[in-house]
Amino acid sequence: MFGLPLFGDLAASLAQALPVLGVGGVPFLADGPGWPVGLAVTAAWAGAVWFLAALLLVRRDV
Repeated sequence: MFGLPLFGDLAASLAQALPVLGVGGVPFLADGPGWPVGLAVTAAWAGAVWFLAALLLVRRDV
């Protein structure tokens, strides 16, 4: 389990309670999708936030 060494017991108990937090528990996360996927996700969130902000500004007639 990765994380801070101070929380080793807590992390181990969480990994048992929530198996998805275990290393390799999710095949997509186990492969390490890399920075292009992270960049695409970040760009999608930025685009969504920009669109919502633009929509709110237009609706307020600022």
